[in-house]
Amino acid sequence: MANKHLWPLVCTLALLTIVCACGGGSSNVTPPPPNPDSLYALTLSGPPPNLSFQLSNLKVDSSTGALGSPATTTFGSQLVPGIAVEPDSKYLYASYPNPIANAIGIFTIDPSTGVPTQTSIFSLNVICPLCAPASGPGELTLSPSGKFLYYASSSLGGGVSQGIGALAVDSAAGTLSVVAGSPFPADQAPFIVRVHPSGQFLYTENIDASGGNFLLQSLSAFSVDSSTGALAPVPGSPFIPPVNATIGGLAIHPSGKFLYATSGMKANGILAWNIDGTTGGLTVLTGSPFQVGMAIYSAAFDPSGKFLYATAGPSGWITRLQC
Repeated sequence: MANKHLWPLVCTLALLTIVCACGGGSSNVTPPPPNPDSLYALTLSGPPPNLSFQLSNLKVDSSTGALGSPATTTFGSQLVPGIAVEPDSKYLYASYPNPIANAIGIFTIDPSTGVPTQTSIFSLNVICPLCAPASGPGELTLSPSGKFLYYASSSLGGGVSQGIGALAVDSAAGTLSVVAGSPFPADQAPFIVRVHPSGQFLYTENIDASGGNFLLQSLSAFSVDSSTGALAPVPGSPFIPPVNATIGGLAIHPSGKFLYATSGMKANGILAWNIDGTTGGLTVLTGSPFQVGMAIYSAAFDPSGKFLYATAGPSGWITRLQC
């Protein structure tokens, strides 16, 4: 089964994804909805192979960045490598990789509590006897407008067809449909994917999973067709990281000026790049990497860009960094 390649990584990271349920915001991008005060953390517990996945919803104090007590939704043994929340915080999406029935779970979010409830499932499998097996959906990211949902690959090796999936989102119903040309080719295995706050660009972390070391090989950058959601590589892509890193997390500052990648098990801290607002190209930020010596995994900014939340340490606890 193709997804067996993902399990060692899932077990190592402990907390895979942190998502602010509020979208990005600055003067030149789609503003966040009123009172963006929820943060979602995808976690797992239990010894392998009897792992249990949970989705925790934590209230965020918008003035101090402090986190409240979590409310938890349990997935059980279903592998869930990625979640994403649409900009109006009405719907949450979860990736369900399965070599027989790859799918995206669609959840409706309670506006008063922030608690998500699954209401439907969108199947990604297409019957094609002569095609290579499709890559399972991994990490998810939504365009700031909420028009497009993109998924990375969770099938590391196994002879599958790697690519970045693109889905159009019905803003009223939260339903999904496939973008023409999806999945789009990527450099090596695109494990983590993020859309720029402007919606003009998309970035992936590409890894070589051979030998089970999950080393970060490069970052790829794509331009996004605002009408169709289709992807095309930007000049200079892929970009090579300045220091060794394993797969961890990818976060873009709400201003759209900076991109950050955590170094995971390599404990080289947080890598940072300047983003060219015209081309989408990357150049290493002066002083990068930051917090060297700390094993940092997933990361996400609050809408103001004042705080970066990250999972760090062997137990996957959440740390708050001020920007």
